[in-house]
Amino acid sequence: MGVFSAMKRTLSKSPKQDNVPEKLEKDMAPDLPVKVQPEETSQLEKNFHSEKTLEKKAAASPSVVVPWILNEVSECDISELFDCRVQMKVHAARLLDCWRAHEAEFPRAFARGLLQVLQGFDQDNAGSSKKIKSLACFLVHLFDGKDSAVHIRNGKEELWTLVLPELGRIELDRGKDWTSNAESRSREETSELLTAIGNHGRTCVVQTCALCGEQLGRHSNSLVDAAYELQNKIYKMNVQARTPRKKATELETEEALTLKIVF
Repeated sequence: MGVFSAMKRTLSKSPKQDNVPEKLEKDMAPDLPVKVQPEETSQLEKNFHSEKTLEKKAAASPSVVVPWILNEVSECDISELFDCRVQMKVHAARLLDCWRAHEAEFPRAFARGLLQVLQGFDQDNAGSSKKIKSLACFLVHLFDGKDSAVHIRNGKEELWTLVLPELGRIELDRGKDWTSNAESRSREETSELLTAIGNHGRTCVVQTCALCGEQLGRHSNSLVDAAYELQNKIYKMNVQARTPRKKATELETEEALTLKIVF
């Protein structure tokens, strides 16, 4: 009877108990990777590469990013308003990413990049004036436009309050070659751009920009005044730089005349 009782107890064992080893086996089994469809893999790779590309662009030196963007802007066909607006927003976003990645060095690099682009213009070419107007239009709206997608700030910092002083420090530096023709030419180009920024900004404060269709913010008079003030300082410095050259030329002419009379 005892044997049959034991067999009966074995046969009547709970199914739940039988499943315990199976459950443990499932719990201990390694997690297998989820099968991803080819099209999903392709999209994941695209997203990954897009993120990496953005990181590289943001991490790129402003000495590379700034002149490239400003040169692109100067070549922009501003007669196509829609394309111009789109390009302005795309370039503004790139500059903001670069500014955030290189905070301390960005303003000075921006000023130097701006001078680099200006020096690349052929001042004797009629297209130079058009390029300066396109560049001034972009800078005015980048510095103080109403559209937040174009007007960039880093926290509470306004870009123009950092760039214009840097531009002044570079152009008003009285180094050993400050009276040279090359330095005077550079100051003339900068002066022309600052005048264009002031004129463009003054117009866009009261009406929509005729070039890109955008408007400026309410406090843009500060930007306009700062541009004109710096332009005036650079102009005066150029006058001073030309004075010794003029005197030297006059002396050379007098010496040549004297030699001619003597002989």
